[in-house]
Amino acid sequence: MERLSQEQTVQASSREVRSALTRCASQNPLQVLEAVLEADAAADQPAHTSKQEAQHARRIHQDCLELACRIASQYGQQPGVVARVLPLLYRRLLGEDILLRAAAVRAWASLAARHPLPGSLADCGPVLLQDPYLAVIRAVLTHGRSLLHDKHMWLLITLAAQIATAYRDDKDQHGLVLAALGVLYSERMRWDADQVPQVELWILDRAAALPAREAERLAGWGGWSSSAAHSQQMAVVRMAALHDPSLNSQFSNDDDLRYVRLMETAGGGVHLPYERFEELVRPDWMGSTVLLVECLQRFGRWREAGVLARHLHEQLPPVPAYDDHRDLLEPVLEHTAQQADPSLPSGRTLAWPVPAPAPGERFGFAAQRDLVVHARLALRGELPYEAAASRGTDPSARRLLLASQRLDEIAALVEQLHQQATPTAGFLRAWAASLRVAAHLMRAHEALRQADADRERAHRQAALLRAEDLQENLDACDPLHKPLLEWLEQVHVAAVRGDRLAAALADVPVPLQAARGRSKISGYGPAEPVAADEEDPVVVCLLWLDDRRVTHGQVVHPSRAYTLRVEFRMDVWPSWADRLDVELLSVLGPDELVVPSFSLPSPTVTGQIGHEDGGGISVCGEGTLVVRFTLGAGQPAQAVRVMARFRSADGSRVCTADLAGYPELRLRPFDSTRDALTALPQVDTRLLALHERVRGFTDDEETLQAFGRLLAAVTAVAAELTYDQLFRRGRNVSEARFHDEVDRRLKQDPLLGGRVSRATRQGLGITDVVHDNVTCELKVERHKPFDVDRSRRYLGQPTQYAAAVQRQLSILLVLDLTKKQQPVGVQENYLWLMRPELHAAEDAPAPALVAVVVVNAGLIVPSSWSRRTITAEEVDLHTP
Repeated sequence: MERLSQEQTVQASSREVRSALTRCASQNPLQVLEAVLEADAAADQPAHTSKQEAQHARRIHQDCLELACRIASQYGQQPGVVARVLPLLYRRLLGEDILLRAAAVRAWASLAARHPLPGSLADCGPVLLQDPYLAVIRAVLTHGRSLLHDKHMWLLITLAAQIATAYRDDKDQHGLVLAALGVLYSERMRWDADQVPQVELWILDRAAALPAREAERLAGWGGWSSSAAHSQQMAVVRMAALHDPSLNSQFSNDDDLRYVRLMETAGGGVHLPYERFEELVRPDWMGSTVLLVECLQRFGRWREAGVLARHLHEQLPPVPAYDDHRDLLEPVLEHTAQQADPSLPSGRTLAWPVPAPAPGERFGFAAQRDLVVHARLALRGELPYEAAASRGTDPSARRLLLASQRLDEIAALVEQLHQQATPTAGFLRAWAASLRVAAHLMRAHEALRQADADRERAHRQAALLRAEDLQENLDACDPLHKPLLEWLEQVHVAAVRGDRLAAALADVPVPLQAARGRSKISGYGPAEPVAADEEDPVVVCLLWLDDRRVTHGQVVHPSRAYTLRVEFRMDVWPSWADRLDVELLSVLGPDELVVPSFSLPSPTVTGQIGHEDGGGISVCGEGTLVVRFTLGAGQPAQAVRVMARFRSADGSRVCTADLAGYPELRLRPFDSTRDALTALPQVDTRLLALHERVRGFTDDEETLQAFGRLLAAVTAVAAELTYDQLFRRGRNVSEARFHDEVDRRLKQDPLLGGRVSRATRQGLGITDVVHDNVTCELKVERHKPFDVDRSRRYLGQPTQYAAAVQRQLSILLVLDLTKKQQPVGVQENYLWLMRPELHAAEDAPAPALVAVVVVNAGLIVPSSWSRRTITAEEVDLHTP
């Protein structure tokens, strides 16, 4: 307890210090930020000999990171603030401490929400997505969608699916699973359209294992497909929320919304176990049970609705205190019995009209029951005879006319009383519309009995049109809509007379509405319109590096200064802005990358400059960029993000420009494995693929760079010598001459810098060519065509030379002087990579790799191939 108390005291003090420093930063954020960064650096100085000291240092690092990013987020509009914190953030993202990596992801998210950041942070996505620790995974799942590159989204989706599956039943990781399911839900549209419903059902199935509150939160996100919204999985989640006392009680039931959401699952609730409804029956909370009756009726489970109502009636204590409950429940019992068997008679004398409710009140259950009974009597023509409304002398015709008038009155009353946004109210309005259809059918038959063909045809056509409109708004898969749709289909068929067709509507069950839905909050008028903020100015950003327009990543040389020019084009300069402050953001510190900053005055001061296509405004700035950093072979280029802010003269108003065009500069130091190429496009593609494979076997950066330079130079020499007159057919070329020619050309290659040695003692032998400890062995083949299988005879020598200087990589260059029976192809076909087997090291952790390059010498002149039969096959132009 004492230790816990000390920990809480330290945390409270830390919060107070962070709060105080944040307030101080309002005066001079850069100065406070520097102090925070110094404190972070000081925590790295001493050697932490104990676990407690290490935890203390970690807490300091975490507090400093959180505070630095908070200051940068709040005061990032001032120049230099965001740029100063980015190196620390980048270092923590790729650091060894697990909790600091997780904290860095959260800090990155808070900073990115308010300021544009360089893409180098998002480049860390693949590394973070492979992190095995749950603290980092939780942070990445929570914030990854807004931070990572779009090309990494499938990696995030795969991680989310793995987490949701692996921790589905782990009660301690519900928050992690919810974050994973949130990612899958938000990115579900990346699947094909026909797969999206399956993905959503999978998400809901996993959500059912979460606590009810978390599962309901996930289900409450909008945009679910119809298949998922009306699925059993969704119904299971909604039912679980009703069983959670913290979510559903008579004191906090959110205007019955949770019951409405269950009813909105439509067919999804058809197969919910009846016991789940019965468990929710509470005699002291009548409203809840009647709502459950409505839910069962909404799912087409009419008999079970009656069983549940009777079960509640049996649960009521036989004491006078519950007489009101019994009186309230009586019409519900009668209604559910009649809907389960519409042929049951009412057994009571009903009054008409049904008393209208007072303003602001709804019909009670008795009134709803009586309306349904009145409608059924009218549909069956069981109304008393009234001569006052007669037309003609036919009693049946007068009865039909009376019934149709009664149906119109009931329909109007139902439509007026059931305006709530609930599935039951929606169906009752549709039922009211169907009563109007039935009224037209009755009038049509009445007109037919009166021999009035025109009026009969008009009412029949009106019934068909109304029925057609009604069908468009009903769902055939909805268990509540299905009986009504079947009746509407009979209207279109018109196989029976109108009065009998209308009577068939009396057999369609009608639910009881108890759910209120969302009620309107009184006392709140419409919100006053809020003046829209002025939109951020859209500015086109263009970059030049040493007078070269930047449209892609730039290869630069370390320790070299470059002239960077930034141009901004816009239609209108904001009238309030005095200048445009331009800042270049990078995750690298000033000791690795020196970037310029600009403050460009308003064109009203310098004079407006139109850009090339006429009109608009163009302003530009120029400065020196110095590169001092290096990257490993194959690493992505570092991003430099341009941030531009319009600022007023007194600094009271600052607005970040929305930059289009090329607002980010990608810089990459010269990489021999990618940049030391041959200028032959097909060969270069082959070299890039080869280097990509080699990087998977070794991370020796020095050897990779030297190997890349030498292999590119050797491949270029091979392509030249193949068609050199010195090596054509008929010339007797000695191996020594071959060595001399290769040596001369390699020493002339500027990429090798003249660092090419020959005939040096190494590995108990004498090498042919060596560049920065990478060996190239030269061989001449005069007997058999040199192919992959033949190359195995020559791999041992370069492998031993490389191993002697502890290198994995070497090169074999072979002069093939054999007679060519077929023409020679492009050089790309004669470059491959071999992995020789090593002594007693079948699965060597550091395997030897030999790049094989072939010089196909001894070629004849092209005209000599004329009239020679060449083995060939026709390419099918229709088969891909």
